[in-house]
Amino acid sequence: GELTDEEFFEEYQSYDTIKSQFKKWAKRYEKYATYHKSIGKSIEGRDIFTFDITDKTYTGEKKEIVYIGGIHAREWISPASVSYISYRLLTDAQSDEQIAEHLKKFIFRIIPLANPDGYEYSRTGDRMWRKNRRDNGDGTFGVDLNRNFPEHWAFAGSTDDTDDETYHGSGPGSEPEVAAIMKYIDSLENPYGAIDWHSYGQKILKNPGWTTTPSENDDILTEIADEMINTFDEFGFKFTQQLSSELYPASGTSDDWLAQDQGLVSFTVELCPTEPEEAIGFELPESSLVKCATAAYYSSTTFAQYLLDFPDIPPNKMFS
Repeated sequence: GELTDEEFFEEYQSYDTIKSQFKKWAKRYEKYATYHKSIGKSIEGRDIFTFDITDKTYTGEKKEIVYIGGIHAREWISPASVSYISYRLLTDAQSDEQIAEHLKKFIFRIIPLANPDGYEYSRTGDRMWRKNRRDNGDGTFGVDLNRNFPEHWAFAGSTDDTDDETYHGSGPGSEPEVAAIMKYIDSLENPYGAIDWHSYGQKILKNPGWTTTPSENDDILTEIADEMINTFDEFGFKFTQQLSSELYPASGTSDDWLAQDQGLVSFTVELCPTEPEEAIGFELPESSLVKCATAAYYSSTTFAQYLLDFPDIPPNKMFS
Protein backbone atom coordinates (compact mmCIF):
# COMPACT_ATOMS: atom_id res chain seq x y z
CA GLY A 1 0.00 0.00 0.00
CA GLU A 2 0.85 3.68 -0.18
CA LEU A 3 2.96 5.01 2.66
CA THR A 4 2.18 8.35 4.23
CA ASP A 5 5.18 10.67 4.55
CA GLU A 6 5.22 9.97 8.27
CA GLU A 7 5.28 6.21 7.69
CA PHE A 8 7.98 6.61 5.06
CA PHE A 9 10.32 8.14 7.65
CA GLU A 10 9.50 5.61 10.38
CA GLU A 11 11.90 3.06 8.93
CA TYR A 12 14.70 2.58 6.43
CA GLN A 13 13.07 1.95 3.07
CA SER A 14 14.00 -0.10 0.02
CA TYR A 15 15.38 1.43 -3.16
CA ASP A 16 12.00 0.92 -4.88
CA THR A 17 10.07 2.55 -2.05
CA ILE A 18 12.44 5.53 -1.93
CA LYS A 19 12.12 5.94 -5.68
CA SER A 20 8.32 5.84 -5.62
CA GLN A 21 8.22 8.33 -2.75
CA PHE A 22 10.27 10.85 -4.74
CA LYS A 23 7.97 10.32 -7.74
CA LYS A 24 4.99 11.00 -5.50
CA TRP A 25 6.57 14.20 -4.15
CA ALA A 26 7.31 15.39 -7.70
CA LYS A 27 3.60 15.16 -8.51
CA ARG A 28 2.39 16.65 -5.23
CA TYR A 29 4.86 19.55 -5.15
CA GLU A 30 5.10 20.18 -8.87
CA LYS A 31 5.63 23.92 -8.36
CA TYR A 32 9.02 23.05 -6.85
CA ALA A 33 10.00 19.49 -7.68
CA THR A 34 11.17 17.61 -10.76
CA TYR A 35 11.93 13.89 -10.82
CA HIS A 36 14.52 12.63 -13.29
CA LYS A 37 14.26 8.91 -13.95
CA SER A 38 17.93 8.20 -14.57
CA ILE A 39 21.36 9.77 -14.90
CA GLY A 40 22.76 6.30 -15.56
CA LYS A 41 22.39 2.72 -14.44
CA SER A 42 24.16 0.80 -11.71
CA ILE A 43 26.17 -2.35 -12.44
CA GLU A 44 23.02 -4.44 -11.88
CA GLY A 45 20.90 -2.13 -14.03
CA ARG A 46 19.09 -0.03 -11.44
CA ASP A 47 18.38 3.58 -12.38
CA ILE A 48 20.25 6.25 -10.46
CA PHE A 49 17.46 8.81 -10.23
CA THR A 50 17.79 12.48 -9.34
CA PHE A 51 15.46 15.10 -7.95
CA ASP A 52 15.50 18.88 -8.47
CA ILE A 53 13.99 21.33 -6.00
CA THR A 54 13.59 25.01 -6.86
CA ASP A 55 10.88 27.66 -7.12
CA LYS A 56 9.90 27.22 -10.75
CA THR A 57 7.99 30.52 -10.79
CA TYR A 58 11.26 32.36 -10.21
CA THR A 59 13.33 32.36 -13.37
CA GLY A 60 16.35 34.47 -12.43
CA GLU A 61 19.85 33.02 -12.53
CA LYS A 62 20.30 30.29 -9.95
CA LYS A 63 23.26 28.50 -8.51
CA GLU A 64 23.09 24.77 -7.87
CA ILE A 65 23.66 22.86 -4.64
CA VAL A 66 24.24 19.11 -4.90
CA TYR A 67 23.36 16.60 -2.16
CA ILE A 68 24.52 13.01 -2.59
CA GLY A 69 23.19 10.12 -0.52
CA GLY A 70 24.08 6.48 -0.16
CA ILE A 71 27.47 6.18 -1.89
CA HIS A 72 28.31 3.65 0.83
CA ALA A 73 25.71 0.88 1.04
CA ARG A 74 25.57 0.27 4.80
CA GLU A 75 25.22 3.95 5.76
CA TRP A 76 21.43 3.85 5.72
CA ILE A 77 20.94 7.15 7.56
CA SER A 78 22.47 8.90 4.53
CA PRO A 79 19.76 8.24 1.92
CA ALA A 80 17.16 8.54 4.69
CA SER A 81 18.48 12.01 5.61
CA VAL A 82 18.80 13.14 2.00
CA SER A 83 15.18 12.03 1.48
CA TYR A 84 14.15 13.94 4.60
CA ILE A 85 16.04 17.09 3.53
CA SER A 86 14.22 16.92 0.18
CA TYR A 87 10.85 16.46 1.86
CA ARG A 88 11.39 19.38 4.25
CA LEU A 89 12.54 21.74 1.50
CA LEU A 90 9.26 20.99 -0.27
CA THR A 91 6.99 21.22 2.77
CA ASP A 92 8.69 24.32 4.19
CA ALA A 93 8.77 26.13 0.85
CA GLN A 94 5.57 28.04 1.54
CA SER A 95 5.78 28.46 5.31
CA ASP A 96 9.45 29.27 5.93
CA GLU A 97 10.76 32.54 4.48
CA GLN A 98 14.37 31.39 4.53
CA ILE A 99 13.57 28.25 2.55
CA ALA A 100 11.37 30.21 0.13
CA GLU A 101 14.35 32.49 -0.52
CA HIS A 102 16.73 29.54 -0.97
CA LEU A 103 14.38 28.02 -3.54
CA LYS A 104 14.36 31.27 -5.50
CA LYS A 105 18.15 31.52 -5.54
CA PHE A 106 19.19 27.88 -5.80
CA ILE A 107 18.35 24.67 -7.57
CA PHE A 108 18.93 21.78 -5.19
CA ARG A 109 20.21 18.84 -7.25
CA ILE A 110 19.66 15.69 -5.26
CA ILE A 111 21.03 12.19 -5.82
CA PRO A 112 19.21 10.29 -3.06
CA LEU A 113 20.76 6.86 -3.60
CA ALA A 114 24.04 6.75 -5.53
CA ASN A 115 24.76 3.05 -4.89
CA PRO A 116 21.41 1.26 -5.22
CA ASP A 117 22.88 -2.24 -5.74
CA GLY A 118 25.06 -2.07 -2.66
CA TYR A 119 22.19 -0.61 -0.65
CA GLU A 120 19.83 -3.43 -1.61
CA TYR A 121 22.55 -6.00 -0.89
CA SER A 122 23.04 -4.48 2.58
CA ARG A 123 19.30 -4.93 3.15
CA THR A 124 19.03 -8.51 1.91
CA GLY A 125 22.54 -9.97 2.10
CA ASP A 126 25.34 -8.50 4.18
CA ARG A 127 24.21 -5.60 6.43
CA MET A 128 27.82 -4.30 6.60
CA TRP A 129 28.32 -4.12 2.82
CA ARG A 130 29.98 -0.84 1.74
CA LYS A 131 30.94 -1.10 -1.92
CA ASN A 132 28.97 -1.46 -5.13
CA ARG A 133 28.28 -4.94 -6.56
CA ARG A 134 30.86 -5.14 -9.35
CA ASP A 135 31.94 -8.72 -10.00
CA ASN A 136 35.72 -8.34 -9.87
CA GLY A 137 36.17 -11.64 -11.69
CA ASP A 138 38.32 -13.23 -9.01
CA GLY A 139 35.64 -14.35 -6.57
CA THR A 140 35.38 -10.92 -4.93
CA PHE A 141 32.71 -8.28 -5.37
CA GLY A 142 32.58 -4.54 -5.17
CA VAL A 143 34.45 -1.31 -5.69
CA ASP A 144 34.46 1.47 -3.09
CA LEU A 145 32.69 4.18 -5.09
CA ASN A 146 34.21 6.82 -2.81
CA ARG A 147 37.71 5.79 -3.94
CA ASN A 148 36.84 5.60 -7.64
CA PHE A 149 36.72 9.30 -8.57
CA PRO A 150 39.59 10.57 -10.75
CA GLU A 151 40.91 13.20 -8.33
CA HIS A 152 44.21 11.67 -7.13
CA TRP A 153 42.84 8.21 -7.85
CA ALA A 154 44.89 5.36 -6.29
CA PHE A 155 46.88 7.60 -3.96
CA ALA A 156 46.97 6.97 -0.19
CA GLY A 157 43.95 5.51 1.56
CA SER A 158 42.79 3.21 -1.21
CA THR A 159 44.01 -0.15 -2.44
CA ASP A 160 44.23 -2.42 -5.48
CA ASP A 161 43.24 -5.39 -3.29
CA THR A 162 39.88 -6.34 -4.79
CA ASP A 163 38.66 -7.91 -1.55
CA ASP A 164 39.31 -4.76 0.49
CA GLU A 165 36.63 -2.33 1.68
CA THR A 166 38.53 0.53 0.01
CA TYR A 167 39.31 -1.17 -3.33
CA HIS A 168 39.59 1.72 -5.79
CA GLY A 169 38.51 -0.15 -8.93
CA SER A 170 40.33 -0.98 -12.14
CA GLY A 171 40.73 2.66 -13.13
CA PRO A 172 39.49 6.18 -12.31
CA GLY A 173 35.74 6.44 -12.87
CA SER A 174 35.57 2.76 -13.86
CA GLU A 175 32.26 2.24 -12.06
CA PRO A 176 29.01 3.18 -13.82
CA GLU A 177 27.64 4.79 -10.66
CA VAL A 178 30.65 7.14 -10.43
CA ALA A 179 30.67 7.79 -14.19
CA ALA A 180 26.97 8.75 -13.97
CA ILE A 181 27.56 11.18 -11.09
CA MET A 182 30.52 12.78 -12.88
CA LYS A 183 28.64 13.17 -16.15
CA TYR A 184 25.68 14.63 -14.26
CA ILE A 185 27.74 17.20 -12.33
CA ASP A 186 29.61 18.09 -15.53
CA SER A 187 26.27 18.81 -17.20
CA LEU A 188 25.13 21.32 -14.56
CA GLU A 189 25.19 24.96 -15.59
CA ASN A 190 26.04 26.71 -12.37
CA PRO A 191 27.08 24.29 -9.59
CA TYR A 192 28.37 26.02 -6.47
CA GLY A 193 28.11 23.79 -3.39
CA ALA A 194 27.86 20.11 -2.51
CA ILE A 195 27.56 17.79 0.46
CA ASP A 196 28.18 14.06 0.25
CA TRP A 197 26.31 12.54 3.21
CA HIS A 198 27.80 9.54 5.03
CA SER A 199 27.81 7.90 8.46
CA TYR A 200 28.97 7.66 11.14
CA GLY A 201 30.97 9.69 13.69
CA GLN A 202 29.26 13.12 13.70
CA LYS A 203 32.01 14.88 11.79
CA ILE A 204 32.17 17.51 9.10
CA LEU A 205 35.16 16.62 6.93
CA LYS A 206 36.96 19.26 4.91
CA ASN A 207 38.75 18.33 1.72
CA PRO A 208 41.34 17.30 0.73
CA GLY A 209 41.37 13.63 1.66
CA TRP A 210 44.49 12.62 -0.25
CA THR A 211 46.95 15.04 1.39
CA THR A 212 47.24 16.66 4.81
CA THR A 213 47.98 20.03 3.19
CA PRO A 214 44.84 22.13 3.73
CA SER A 215 43.15 23.57 0.65
CA GLU A 216 43.43 27.27 -0.15
CA ASN A 217 39.77 27.56 0.89
CA ASP A 218 40.40 26.02 4.29
CA ASP A 219 39.51 29.19 6.25
CA ILE A 220 36.17 29.40 4.46
CA LEU A 221 35.47 25.69 4.86
CA THR A 222 36.33 25.95 8.56
CA GLU A 223 33.90 28.84 9.01
CA ILE A 224 31.06 27.05 7.22
CA ALA A 225 31.71 23.85 9.18
CA ASP A 226 31.65 25.80 12.47
CA GLU A 227 28.24 27.24 11.59
CA MET A 228 26.91 23.80 10.68
CA ILE A 229 28.30 22.40 13.94
CA ASN A 230 26.39 25.11 15.84
CA THR A 231 23.20 24.06 14.07
CA PHE A 232 23.72 20.38 14.88
CA ASP A 233 24.37 21.44 18.48
CA GLU A 234 20.98 23.22 18.64
CA PHE A 235 19.39 19.84 17.89
CA GLY A 236 21.38 18.02 20.54
CA PHE A 237 24.11 16.52 18.35
CA LYS A 238 27.76 17.22 19.10
CA PHE A 239 29.64 17.39 15.80
CA THR A 240 33.31 18.16 15.21
CA GLN A 241 35.21 19.16 12.10
CA GLN A 242 38.59 18.20 10.74
CA LEU A 243 40.58 17.79 7.57
CA SER A 244 39.38 14.61 5.90
CA SER A 245 42.97 13.38 5.50
CA GLU A 246 43.61 13.83 9.23
CA LEU A 247 40.80 11.39 10.05
CA TYR A 248 42.34 8.94 7.59
CA PRO A 249 43.87 9.39 4.14
CA ALA A 250 41.39 8.78 1.32
CA SER A 251 42.01 9.37 -2.36
CA GLY A 252 39.62 9.26 -5.28
CA THR A 253 36.77 10.63 -3.17
CA SER A 254 33.68 12.48 -4.34
CA ASP A 255 34.54 15.44 -2.14
CA ASP A 256 38.05 15.93 -3.57
CA TRP A 257 36.70 15.62 -7.11
CA LEU A 258 33.81 18.03 -6.47
CA ALA A 259 36.10 20.59 -4.83
CA GLN A 260 39.35 20.33 -6.71
CA ASP A 261 38.24 19.18 -10.14
CA GLN A 262 34.84 20.89 -10.32
CA GLY A 263 35.57 23.90 -8.10
CA LEU A 264 32.61 23.45 -5.73
CA VAL A 265 32.39 24.40 -2.07
CA SER A 266 31.97 20.88 -0.78
CA PHE A 267 32.02 18.73 2.34
CA THR A 268 31.69 15.16 3.46
CA VAL A 269 29.35 14.96 6.45
CA GLU A 270 29.49 11.89 8.70
CA LEU A 271 26.07 11.67 10.32
CA CYS A 272 24.90 10.00 13.54
CA PRO A 273 25.85 8.32 15.81
CA THR A 274 29.10 9.46 17.43
CA GLU A 275 32.23 7.31 17.41
CA PRO A 276 31.90 6.23 21.07
CA GLU A 277 28.57 4.71 20.04
CA GLU A 278 30.47 2.28 17.83
CA ALA A 279 28.26 -0.57 19.00
CA ILE A 280 25.49 1.17 17.03
CA GLY A 281 27.73 2.43 14.24
CA PHE A 282 26.08 2.04 10.88
CA GLU A 283 22.97 0.51 12.46
CA LEU A 284 21.38 3.71 13.74
CA PRO A 285 18.01 2.69 15.23
CA GLU A 286 14.96 3.67 13.23
CA SER A 287 13.72 5.52 16.31
CA SER A 288 16.64 7.97 15.79
CA LEU A 289 16.11 8.44 12.06
CA VAL A 290 13.94 11.56 12.07
CA LYS A 291 15.86 13.22 14.91
CA CYS A 292 19.16 12.84 13.07
CA ALA A 293 17.66 13.73 9.68
CA THR A 294 16.03 16.85 11.13
CA ALA A 295 19.40 18.08 12.39
CA ALA A 296 20.90 17.28 8.98
CA TYR A 297 18.16 19.30 7.30
CA TYR A 298 18.74 22.39 9.40
CA SER A 299 22.50 22.15 9.03
CA SER A 300 22.02 21.89 5.26
CA THR A 301 20.02 25.13 5.35
CA THR A 302 22.90 26.71 7.29
CA PHE A 303 25.22 25.57 4.50
CA ALA A 304 22.90 26.97 1.81
CA GLN A 305 22.53 30.25 3.69
CA TYR A 306 26.30 30.70 3.79
CA LEU A 307 26.46 30.12 0.04
CA LEU A 308 23.69 32.67 -0.44
CA ASP A 309 25.49 35.23 1.75
CA PHE A 310 28.85 34.63 0.06
CA PRO A 311 28.19 34.11 -3.65
CA ASP A 312 31.78 34.55 -4.81
CA ILE A 313 33.81 31.91 -3.00
CA PRO A 314 36.63 31.18 -5.46
CA PRO A 315 36.91 27.73 -7.02
CA ASN A 316 39.14 25.49 -4.99
CA LYS A 317 41.50 24.18 -7.64
CA MET A 318 44.95 24.56 -6.13
CA PHE A 319 45.79 20.87 -6.39
CA SER A 320 44.46 20.01 -9.82
